[in-house]
Amino acid sequence: YLAYLRSVFTGDLGRSIRFFPLPVTELLGRALIWTVGLVGTATLISFALGTFLGIMAAWRRGTLFDTTVSLISIFSSSVPAVVVSLIMLFSFGYTLGWFPNGYAANPMLDPGWDWAYISSVLYHGTLPMLTMVLVLTGGFAVTMRNNMINLLGEDYIVMGRAKGLADQRVMLWYAARNALLPTVSALAISLGSVLGGSLIIEVVFNYPGMGNTLYQAILARDYPVIQGELLILTGAMLTANFIVDLSYVLLDPRLKRA
Repeated sequence: YLAYLRSVFTGDLGRSIRFFPLPVTELLGRALIWTVGLVGTATLISFALGTFLGIMAAWRRGTLFDTTVSLISIFSSSVPAVVVSLIMLFSFGYTLGWFPNGYAANPMLDPGWDWAYISSVLYHGTLPMLTMVLVLTGGFAVTMRNNMINLLGEDYIVMGRAKGLADQRVMLWYAARNALLPTVSALAISLGSVLGGSLIIEVVFNYPGMGNTLYQAILARDYPVIQGELLILTGAMLTANFIVDLSYVLLDPRLKRA
């Protein structure tokens, strides 16, 4: 065990059983690039879109906009990712043929920084990214809406309106900023698991990210790869939560004074 700890701190995670003698670090490094590009982008887009929809729905609570956003958000967050993935793949991949059915890029192209390869990567990643956005946005929207509604009756919100401040200023700087803390915590959990990717979505679209790599390693009983990836996921989760704890000080001035 001490030898294992020494190898971990020196960047040696062993060699893959399935792809022997390929080092685990090199194998996971390849998958990490794809996962950060796909899942990381989808998570940030979902957070921004879900937070905006939650703010607008809470500020216009009781209206048709609020009802529509709430119903769609609850429905999208309740549907399993595997169902959304299969529907998107069947509808836009097989039936309409608008997007490729798998892979991260055209296998006939050589990897490089030329526009042909980059455009192929963007084209192949659009459908899985849209699928992930649909899966994640609803949860952020519901969380932000509920948090903000609980704050709209607070004294400082009434004071802001009584001072004659613009509705946009009260909505964004008085209500939304304080309601954002629990939503940022949800973002930390999402970012912490971003390195593992969404296993279901990556498997359905045959995307070569961390999630698909973990799935293939489990099937092949490739224990060094499984062990190395779980170690990276744990470190990513701890790091993301630590960064979010630091960001609380910027979002809530009361923590800074304390």
